[in-house]
Amino acid sequence: MEEVFQWLRNLTGYLIFLSVLDQLIPEKSYGKYIHLFAGLILLLLVISPLTDRAGISQSLVRAFQELEFQDEAKELKEEMLGAEREQLTRLIRRYESVIAGTVSEMAMENGYEVRDCRVTIAADESEEDFGKVTEITLQVCADAEKKDGNAGVLWLRRKISADYNLEESNVEIQITDR
Repeated sequence: MEEVFQWLRNLTGYLIFLSVLDQLIPEKSYGKYIHLFAGLILLLLVISPLTDRAGISQSLVRAFQELEFQDEAKELKEEMLGAEREQLTRLIRRYESVIAGTVSEMAMENGYEVRDCRVTIAADESEEDFGKVTEITLQVCADAEKKDGNAGVLWLRRKISADYNLEESNVEIQITDR
């Protein structure tokens, strides 16, 4: 019985609040929106005893919490995937840098002054050659004493392609003037 009286008090208090609110709103153009919203809340107040008895309100709360949890899990998963991609990109760039350093040392050991060395590694996870060196571009200056010309460049290209399992066409060596 106390529940019924509490329900009636809630309805009465809400209706009094609505009438005060209706008097306080200066522009009547907002009235239709307020009446719509107030009507929805009134409907919820009227059927609340039925939903409480049937356990619907707890079910609605649980369903809302599950939806909220799923949304948060989806956001977290997207953040984690983004962080993994970023870490993978940094790792590949670091790997490219290390290989460029190794190739540069190899060229210097053979009498070339290295101007620039760029290494490309397949970064698309869907490709079958993912993580493999796909191209090396080396820009060098030959020492004045080094007169072997194309033979030295050809040997260096073959050495690099063999060490990194590349076709010779994917190793580009450019000789520039000082």
